[in-house]
Amino acid sequence: MRLGSLRLSPFLRQPGQFCLSRLQDQAIHGFEQRIICRRYPWVKRIWHWNAYDYFECPHHSILFWDKTPKPLYVAIATMTWKLGGASYVGSLDVPGGVQAEVFDRRGQAVIALWSDRPRSIALRNVRGTATITNIMGQSKSRQARGTLRLTATPEPVLVDVPGNALLDQAYANAERLRQAEEYWRQHAIVVLSGPGRGTRSEAILPAGDTLPLELWIANEGDEAMRGRMSLAREAREGDWYSPRTSVLDGAQSFELEPGQQAKLTFRITANDNAGTFNLTLRTKTYLQIDGQEIFLDPSTIDIIVVAKGQED
Repeated sequence: MRLGSLRLSPFLRQPGQFCLSRLQDQAIHGFEQRIICRRYPWVKRIWHWNAYDYFECPHHSILFWDKTPKPLYVAIATMTWKLGGASYVGSLDVPGGVQAEVFDRRGQAVIALWSDRPRSIALRNVRGTATITNIMGQSKSRQARGTLRLTATPEPVLVDVPGNALLDQAYANAERLRQAEEYWRQHAIVVLSGPGRGTRSEAILPAGDTLPLELWIANEGDEAMRGRMSLAREAREGDWYSPRTSVLDGAQSFELEPGQQAKLTFRITANDNAGTFNLTLRTKTYLQIDGQEIFLDPSTIDIIVVAKGQED
């Protein structure tokens, strides 16, 4: 179980997931965040840990000062052990509130399973011995004769499942989701400056002011469309922990029949002492398809923040 073999999470290709960072240097950390946010804009959160405790930051590490492992080290080592060499496939059809993400490890399904609260689920077409491993690396076996019954909890488990039935189901779900993504990227239109088309816009925001941005989303498909949209800042160097600008409005939901469009308004504010600089905003638009979310290509808004007294 070599921690050094860990790389960026395979979840990065799916919307609404997270990324694990293991870099210690703060400058590299900030650069990594910008790269990930640009390349994988659907990532919601990025966590950063140091390798071991040190005086200035004793609580954000995976090893104690004497190099003995913390529980987080064991959790990361478990994921590396069970998912090393695996490729992410897709999700299973499970009850709401449950996540069942399937990985293909040399032709065998490994399922990462968790839930927002304890929920019972039944995995069909499973025959043989399944191995269930908790996040601390403790494993137990369970026999299945057609149905594997499990309880999903907020603590993730990794389930090695015999046979190919669930792996085939995950591949089929992934292909269906891929086709839906392709369809809606052509028929869900995000417009930045009123009705019409456009994927890039510019605006000026004086320091100390609030700028309303109107975005439109149109359904040009032949099916109903529902989802949500938010705006994300692409922060510059030194802007992560003391942001000079902020988006005042969170994600906004929409539900559109074919041919309909909706206006969504987001407010951007700049601090009084923000100075003059360029700010990039990107739309984050998710559509709900068959209980899963797909992410639309982001549109870009370039904002020039102008210091007080330099508005002209």
